Order: sequence, then structure tokens, then C-alpha cells
Amino acid sequence: MRAVIYDPQARENLRLADVDEPAAAVLDNVGGRLLAEAFGLVGDGGSAQSIGMASNEPTTIDFEAEGLSGVQKSLEPFNVRTPFARDLGYRRDRSADRVADVVE
Repeated sequence: MRAVIYDPQARENLRLADVDEPAAAVLDNVGGRLLAEAFGLVGDGGSAQSIGMASNEPTTIDFEAEGLSGVQKSLEPFNVRTPFARDLGYRRDRSADRVADVVE
């Protein structure tokens, strides 16, 4: 399993263009073009979890092209409430369940 982590303090961050294998799960709090690109990297049985929209950009995904790709995956939008811990814990656990299902 590979994690793509963005750290604003790091000199260099792994770019999605550098990911060379399908992702089992994506947790995204940026939205917009980044979510659309990350969703394109999700592999069979995987899931992208949209948990925010920090970019304030709309997310446009070509679902026709995604459907024709033959990859069975899902996109689950999720709105958080305060306090965040319970909601984000739920998303983390859902993603872990997805990864376990794909890996087994």
C-alpha cells in the first residue's frame, strides 16, 4: 500500500503524477481538480472519500470515461461536523475496510 501525503512544510511532496500503481483508497479534503485526478487513480474495488473542499473549486469528473474504463470503484462525499474526531475516524475506518477488502 502506498500513501500520498501532502506536507506543506516539506521541500518536495509526492505529486499524483508520480503515483504509478492503482490506489485502494483516497481521502481527499482539497476537492476540485485534485479530487478528480485522485479519483482517476483509484483501482478496482477502491474508493475515494471526499471529506472537504479546501480548494473552493468544483470537482468535475468525466463519469462516462470512468465507466468505460471498466474499473469498479466508488466516490463517497462526506460532510464533517464539529467536533471532527468522530467523523474523521469514521472515514479512516471506512477507508481501512476498503483497503482490507482489496488486499485480501
